Amino acid sequence: MARTALVACLILFLGLGLIHAAVIGTLDIAHLQAGVVKITSKSAEGTRRIGTGFIVKLEKEAAYIVTAAHVVAADPNPRVEFFTRKNVPVPAEVLPGAEGDDELRGLALLLVRGKENLPSGLSALFPASASSVSEGEPIMVIGFPRSAGPWNVTVGNVGSRQGRDIFFSPAIDAGNSGGPIFRQGEVVGMVMAATSSGHGITARSVQDYIEGFGITVQESTSTASTSVGSSPPPAATAKLEPRHMTQDQEITGKDGASMVRIPVGKFMMGSPDGVGDKDERPVHEVRFPKPFAMARYETTFEEYDRFAQATGRKLPDDAGFGRGRRPVINVSSEDARDYAAWLSQQTGKHYRLPTEAEWEYAAQAGVADKWSGTSIEEELPAYAVYGANSQNRTASVGSKKPNRLGLHDMSGNVWEWVEDCWHENYKAAPADGSAWLRTGGGDCSLRVVRSGAWGNDPGNLRASNRDGYQADSRGKGIGFRLAQDID
Repeated sequence: MARTALVACLILFLGLGLIHAAVIGTLDIAHLQAGVVKITSKSAEGTRRIGTGFIVKLEKEAAYIVTAAHVVAADPNPRVEFFTRKNVPVPAEVLPGAEGDDELRGLALLLVRGKENLPSGLSALFPASASSVSEGEPIMVIGFPRSAGPWNVTVGNVGSRQGRDIFFSPAIDAGNSGGPIFRQGEVVGMVMAATSSGHGITARSVQDYIEGFGITVQESTSTASTSVGSSPPPAATAKLEPRHMTQDQEITGKDGASMVRIPVGKFMMGSPDGVGDKDERPVHEVRFPKPFAMARYETTFEEYDRFAQATGRKLPDDAGFGRGRRPVINVSSEDARDYAAWLSQQTGKHYRLPTEAEWEYAAQAGVADKWSGTSIEEELPAYAVYGANSQNRTASVGSKKPNRLGLHDMSGNVWEWVEDCWHENYKAAPADGSAWLRTGGGDCSLRVVRSGAWGNDPGNLRASNRDGYQADSRGKGIGFRLAQDID
């Protein structure tokens, strides 16, 4: 009773002008509210739940919304209401890759599709990962407490910060779970649970999660910035598509390769009878108990040449295609592993070749498309460099559209070495995503390659297609990309 009264007293209504100036200042609250959504879902027992989320990416006919995983647990199709069209719930889908239903850590990404479901005036709110929060700082929360109406503004203060956890007052209720925590208009965290004090996680945690879906933003433009049906000022506009990194960010020594976080989850690996080749069977479930990272692009000549020069190796032949941002070719499986080991030593991070299961999981990006990015052959030229459009050579990495995780060239351009030894089929294949080496009759004189290359037809570019090449072979259609172990 006392807690409910306290919360009610601390819910401050904009129309009454009672919002604390130290927290709100001259912020456009309506603009911030236009980035917050109400989420209604059903639990496994069928009971109705109310939670909050916020928009992190807007497209012409789609809105991506991040929330706490427990808000939508067990409901793959919750309903969403937008501030600019209240009381009109629209369907949403929970994208594969939700991080469980842990109230203290788990996150989920929702997608609302269709222009008819997206009202004008929506705002995208970007996590300000470069900002930190400290004890005593004023904050603001927008959400859906049961004791008041939707899109209510609550103000309070940070009690403590412990790593990526934020504890704050007041102790808001469960309806705020998944909502943004603001400081001076910046999203500095997300509400995770209703406890004896408010509990949230930092914006850095949220950004790490959404980057796994290819949603990246510039650090300097982290406030509410993009609207549907309106034109935000240029200074407030964030770049939403995966970025080409500048050379010093992409290359080894200081920052390593440009990586995409691949979330935990499971998928069905391989192709059923009548689809694909016999070495892609039997279809089997693979689970990934922890996230990993995959390089956004195939390793380039620009990157590999630095390694070769630093270690006194002969530079690989570019076959007359050109070097720079084109994928490195004429490298063996051992060359690729040596590069990964060198890069790990340079950066202090653990780079390696991906396993075959990791590669296919990342290529399918949770949607089991025939090719990485699409199942429609007419759309394939937009995603892949292959026989029909390559002009008999490789193309610069990232010149085609990425898949839904933000990975480029997972179909075509060059075949990519993975860690696994060759097996004739998937009988007794690992179910945990690990590399399959000599067990089960593996032939390690052959190593698996994936992706298809610039000279291949669409059949070779399928996400589930696989082949085995001599581990020491070097060809003008073979390269690689890196994976990375992450915490």
